[in-house]
Amino acid sequence: MKQLLAADCLIPVAGLSSRFKIWKPLLQFEDKSLIEHAVANAEAVCSHIIVVSGYRGEEIKEFFSSHSRVTVVNNPLYQQGMVSSIKRGLKYIENDYFFIVPGDMPLLLPQIFLKLWKEQDGQIMIPQYEGKPGHPVLIPKKYSHELKKWEQKRFRSLLLSLPHKMVEFKTSNILMDVDTEEDYKKLLKLSK
Repeated sequence: MKQLLAADCLIPVAGLSSRFKIWKPLLQFEDKSLIEHAVANAEAVCSHIIVVSGYRGEEIKEFFSSHSRVTVVNNPLYQQGMVSSIKRGLKYIENDYFFIVPGDMPLLLPQIFLKLWKEQDGQIMIPQYEGKPGHPVLIPKKYSHELKKWEQKRFRSLLLSLPHKMVEFKTSNILMDVDTEEDYKKLLKLSK
């Protein structure tokens, strides 16, 4: 069996997908839904995965009921946004480091996680492509207290205010999320 990183992966998927006609986590890409891709990529390298659900949380729980390293947590405050889901998931972190991966980023392959892990030096590790920050971010658990206190909407502002290191990547996959139907169409073109 392959050695897993002593790291958690926190995946928020609690939102309403209000910019979409259908619910994003279950959108299909290649052979799986977006959330299945996100979890599978994390499972390939992380010892524990926390999926934070909210809207349609029972469906998410059912999806991953057979995954022994996946904990599905409900965020009753999911309408307050992704920051509330991250805060909710922090309570379930088991390791000294954790990744945060949005559930709508199926192209975050295991080698991306591994590169960030190799670079980690006690700071927050933020991947970037051509100067643009992306995901996943790798965060030492020692910063959890600051994360729990954060009240603003933009989580990235907090990460950039704490000790961090930008890690350059040669792939735009770290930027490819599915926020709009146009983003989804771009993603589908990649699989052809």
